[in-house]
Amino acid sequence: MRIFVGGCSGVGKTTLLQSVKQKDLNIIHATSSFMLWLGIKNDYEALRKLPDPERERLLNQFMQELVSKSDSFVLDSHYSIMINGKVKNSINGWVKSMDAFVLITAPCEVIFKRIKNDSSRERALFPEFASEQDKLNLLQFFQDHLRAQSKELSYSLDKPYYELTNVDDIETSAEKLINFITSQNS
Repeated sequence: MRIFVGGCSGVGKTTLLQSVKQKDLNIIHATSSFMLWLGIKNDYEALRKLPDPERERLLNQFMQELVSKSDSFVLDSHYSIMINGKVKNSINGWVKSMDAFVLITAPCEVIFKRIKNDSSRERALFPEFASEQDKLNLLQFFQDHLRAQSKELSYSLDKPYYELTNVDDIETSAEKLINFITSQNS
């Protein structure tokens, strides 16, 4: 079973999946794996500097290789990304090989707080001079976009869809996600 888990930056995908990883599931963090494949380990700025057509071509090549190597994994990835307030698609033809789609959501205020409190990396989500309210509005717009995109994928490919609002404690959210994943494997 290949399960795509997406959501906007700061929603808690990776944190949630790190908790789920302890349940013997093959979790692949797409961005980290892609950067390693490119030879730019953990260099988000170098990844952002790649011209869009080149990044899309390389990402598609990487993902096609990934899905050809395994038929069972949980992919921590993005349906789309937002850079400086602009939304860019992150998926291509390889997404057809996914067996289920999960969208992790949270209230925009929660996501914004997580982003502000995470000093581990520069996310470059918002325009430079955006106000706090503008940032919250952009997060809402982006999350709505991701919901429509992931539901459309699920519908058009006739694959299961699950939306998990990540506001519970991590163990509760992880258990909900594990229940969905295991229900797809049976």
